[in-house]
Amino acid sequence: VQASLTLPTPFPGAMSSPSHPISRKEVCGLMDVIEVSSAAQVRAFEASGAVDRLHAIPTSALPCWIRTFFKGSQFYDQERDEWFCAFEPASERTRARASYLKSKLYNEQGEPAYSTQDIQKIAMMLQLEADDAVLAEAIVNIVNRRFLGGHIPRKVILDGRKILRKIADLFNPWKYVGATEAISRVLRFCAHHLGSATRTVDLGHNIATCGTSVAEALRMVYSYRDSDLSVEDIFSAHAPAHSLLRVAVKDDVVEGQRLIPRQTVVRYDIRTIAAEVMDQDLSFTFGAGSSYRACPFKAFFVKFMKDVQSELRRGETTHEEAFAILPALHRLHQTVAYPASFACYNRMF
Repeated sequence: VQASLTLPTPFPGAMSSPSHPISRKEVCGLMDVIEVSSAAQVRAFEASGAVDRLHAIPTSALPCWIRTFFKGSQFYDQERDEWFCAFEPASERTRARASYLKSKLYNEQGEPAYSTQDIQKIAMMLQLEADDAVLAEAIVNIVNRRFLGGHIPRKVILDGRKILRKIADLFNPWKYVGATEAISRVLRFCAHHLGSATRTVDLGHNIATCGTSVAEALRMVYSYRDSDLSVEDIFSAHAPAHSLLRVAVKDDVVEGQRLIPRQTVVRYDIRTIAAEVMDQDLSFTFGAGSSYRACPFKAFFVKFMKDVQSELRRGETTHEEAFAILPALHRLHQTVAYPASFACYNRMF
């Protein structure tokens, strides 16, 4: 696998040192962040028992910058004080919650709940360079329609695309206010349309993540369509998520770093680590190097991306196939940026 990674776009792991020193950022007593960028260091912190997922600490007791940032993210529902299931502590029983989320992604036969036409539609959008809004609406509905039993409107998906994605966004007041208001609207939509089986924040996370990270991942698959790289190769080198956060839950010293309970945050740079490790089970792309409580969407994501990759490698969509898919595309274009985005499928002819 390593020998096959000779590509026009450099893989981040190709120029990384096998050993990364731990760094620490402290800002006037307001922020204390330990940066970890090697697999061995991550495993040391995980095994220590001194750190846990963010909601191991009550929201009100988390560092101020964490509370502020996550109000504009897809991971926290401020109105209900609920966190996305991946942020619940190790002691929290999230298996039933994760199993329910997985069940909505598969049909009664245990197959992923998308059709061949869904795959063809996404592949054609990528080939025709559909704009981001069109691609986002398509993938959000393919993944999440079974939660609601119907179409998720464009305005909800566009709101989900306004989430905060970088800490630096905290210092842009217009972006921050816009993100917090947008995710609140997404969560209100979810609360209004969901049954009691799904937590509002879990579906809100799905909508926002599919409209941003998953849509970007599809373009990544398209960019490597002419290479012999597998989906595992691509998303080891280009993990959709950049980092995982842990918070100190007890006073301890790990890897030479003092941990202060409820104050010290440990950031795992999983994008760098995954690119170095290049493991075929994507244990760092979708988690902290272990299968324990890995992302519940991992298997679905990998299968979907492989099917899209196969469709792209099969060749350009024929006119007959395009006309079969055209009604579904037309419905999307009627609701997204018409008529500007209509141009994308004019390129066929």
